[in-house]
Amino acid sequence: MRAQSVLDQARLDRQRERTRREQEHLAEVEKLIAVEERKRQMVYAISDPALRESLARELGVDLRQSQTGAQLRTAYQSPNWQPTARRGNGSVLD
Repeated sequence: MRAQSVLDQARLDRQRERTRREQEHLAEVEKLIAVEERKRQMVYAISDPALRESLARELGVDLRQSQTGAQLRTAYQSPNWQPTARRGNGSVLD
């Protein structure tokens, strides 16, 4: 029984560590998203086309994407989200 308790505690510790690392990773991803969105907004706000193109190239912003498309945001997706079960034969049209 003591051995089982030690195993259970080890599993719990491992899960807590995994959760902590994933939270840190998500926080960094959120920061990156904010920086990329800000870069895009700043580039699109430049009125001089030559300067806008030059800075876009330097910052890695794709100007071929429309400004409205660049401002679209996706809805929050819960980390508990699971894809729905496959239907049919799994083709693209299902």
